[in-house]
Amino acid sequence: MKKHFILLFVLSFSFSTYCQLVRFTGKIINKSTKQSLEGAFINLTPMKTVKYTNDSGDFIFPKFKAGKYVISIKYLGFLNYKQTLNIQKDTTIEVQLTPFATELEEVVVNGKTESSVNKLTIGVNSLSKEQILNIPSIGGEHDLTRLFTLTPGVKSDNEGSAGLYVRGGTNDQNLFLINNAPLYKNSHLFGFLSPFNSDMIEKADLYKGSFPARFGGRLSSILDVKLKMPRMDKYKISGSIGIISSKLTVEVPLVKDKVSLLIGGRRSYFDIFTAFFNGTGTTSGPYYKFYDFNGSLSWKINKNNVIQLFTYLDKDKLTASFDGETEKQDYSQSWNSNIWGLSLTSYFTPKFNNYVDFTLSNYNMNLFVARNQQGEQFSNTFQSQINTFGLKNTAEINVSNNYSFKLGGAYNQYLFQPGKLKYEGKDLNFFESKLDSIQAIESTFFVENELKLKKWIANIGFRFNSYNVQNQAYYFKEPRITLGYVFNESSSIKVSFSQMNQPLQLLTNPGLGFPVDLWVSSTNKIKPQQSNQFSFSYNQDMRLKREKFLSLRIEGYYKEMSNIISYRDGYSSTDFTEFSQNNEREWSRIVTQGTGKSYGIETLLEKKYGKLKGWIGYTLSWTTNKFDDLNLGKEFYARHDRRHDFSVVAMYQLKKRWSLNASWIYQTGQAITLPSAVYSIPTYSLVSNKFIGYSNLGYINGERNSYRMIPTHRLDFSIQRKTTHKWGIGQWELSFYNLYNRQNPYYYFVDSGQRVKSVSLFGVIPSFSYSFKIYSSNFKHPL
Repeated sequence: MKKHFILLFVLSFSFSTYCQLVRFTGKIINKSTKQSLEGAFINLTPMKTVKYTNDSGDFIFPKFKAGKYVISIKYLGFLNYKQTLNIQKDTTIEVQLTPFATELEEVVVNGKTESSVNKLTIGVNSLSKEQILNIPSIGGEHDLTRLFTLTPGVKSDNEGSAGLYVRGGTNDQNLFLINNAPLYKNSHLFGFLSPFNSDMIEKADLYKGSFPARFGGRLSSILDVKLKMPRMDKYKISGSIGIISSKLTVEVPLVKDKVSLLIGGRRSYFDIFTAFFNGTGTTSGPYYKFYDFNGSLSWKINKNNVIQLFTYLDKDKLTASFDGETEKQDYSQSWNSNIWGLSLTSYFTPKFNNYVDFTLSNYNMNLFVARNQQGEQFSNTFQSQINTFGLKNTAEINVSNNYSFKLGGAYNQYLFQPGKLKYEGKDLNFFESKLDSIQAIESTFFVENELKLKKWIANIGFRFNSYNVQNQAYYFKEPRITLGYVFNESSSIKVSFSQMNQPLQLLTNPGLGFPVDLWVSSTNKIKPQQSNQFSFSYNQDMRLKREKFLSLRIEGYYKEMSNIISYRDGYSSTDFTEFSQNNEREWSRIVTQGTGKSYGIETLLEKKYGKLKGWIGYTLSWTTNKFDDLNLGKEFYARHDRRHDFSVVAMYQLKKRWSLNASWIYQTGQAITLPSAVYSIPTYSLVSNKFIGYSNLGYINGERNSYRMIPTHRLDFSIQRKTTHKWGIGQWELSFYNLYNRQNPYYYFVDSGQRVKSVSLFGVIPSFSYSFKIYSSNFKHPL
């Protein structure tokens, strides 16, 4: 009897253990930087369920039978991880993946693994640091925004511009965020380069379709750039030397595994080169330079809390002078940004994370012109600036593997000083005038819900905004909805709707001339811009061998915009920089508001694995605007409307250390306005009281943007050779911008023979650069 009782006990215990349901959670981080890895692939064998880590690097396997399992973790650019686990109760683990780059015998560069099939977003382009560094550079600079223009739905402006025109929107309708702080100056070198130092970037996401409710304030896109976390275990020095600029980044662990410092700087040397030249004739210069600086101090309080203090500073400056027989003139213009931020990241549990951000952002534009005409001194100074203070809190709660939500709020305070003019001269010894400064307060509440129910996925969010300015309160209720159906692990279809509002306005040059960008606020006269966008997406993964597959993404969109802004005919932001104009005008009187619409279809075919990687993208789109005060109230194509946009990006691993990279683009020409008729203007003599001839010509313009520039196309190519050393790794790069010397038009003009001609800026530009990373295995810690 006793033996039967013992046998029954053992059987019942074994059965209860077999039927026990357990929960398995974990976090995946980068072993070198200690930063969370989003989109890592996790598989538990023999289970058939596959998981991906979320934004915080967390994953959850809920309610499965206890027992022995083999966990496999993969993330491109990192060594694979595999281990056998005996999971008999609720278990939480932390896995540190090792980057390939730490294996100095070979440097492997790859992108992210996460498929777009199961993602709860539409129209999101994500780029990793590795992808940014693996495209052809311009003078040694691997430019972030230029890489985005090689993806569907994102267009560039003129040749050499780093501006983004996303799904029919203008450049000012893009919000640039750097660690959640707004960046109002989005280019260097007059738009040729973006403000982001590629060595400082961990990842970048461009949202252009289904916008998460935590983002807002612009109509067309959100560019969310995250700076990398500094290493906390050892020193690292990286940098590059190119023909345009050089840069250096240093990572210093002040207290090992606790406190670390990251600083990085970049500077051009055009001013050094031009200092050896006196200019042409009586002209000196122009002298131009830019620099930017990034700094980050990270403190890992404990395993659950991290504080990061960061700063971003940059400046562009242009100077020139003219010295003639009767006149001398000095010109100077500068643009600079100052950004500071403090963030607290708290991982309370695998199910609950919280993020707090304090940010300060400042943008200044300064213009100075001094003239000396026959001993008489004249000078004027023009300044424009915007200051922003922001506070944001986001709570992320993972209720289960099938439901999670984000909840939070934000407070922003703005101070706009659009233009301040000081004039000193003979007739008026001193005069000071300024456009009225404006203060505005913005309050935001948002919630995002992510649900998965069998084959259905959904992201349902809502954003409520209040914007108070000049005793006028605007209230925005912005629904954000994305619904998807997953046919299988390889294909899905999704639809979305997003409403966006933009209370900030940018007044900029509509034509040629030096950039004069004035940030202004919506007022009781100028309403905020608004857009409603419908999108759909079809995603298909086509597997070739095991995990080697092609990814196909087809997206369509329809967007309506209202209260978009434009100058009235004959006006521009440069009017405010002159004394005679500034004293008579308010900016709100010389702008007009109208409507716009944009629709199109985007196709992206991407190969993520193998020696040959890259993508082919194509966009077919239409963008039109309509203003009662422009073009006789008729609808017209927007200047940035380009019917066809085609791009090919290829990266080929030729040998272990050699790689070839190329990109080719084709775009329909921009829409422009040209004269439809020319007439002679007679000259009338008051002395003889009759017409005495024709001295000038006049032009009658056709309908606005009724002509097209010739198409733009260009091939960029680079050869990279990686090297390894005892102290670290390096890379030589020979690159060619516009390899076959295509003369793409920058602008058109009418010559003396009444013929329309084009001007091109850049032919083929060869460049040579060297980049390096120095690891500190032999360095001694200063503390």
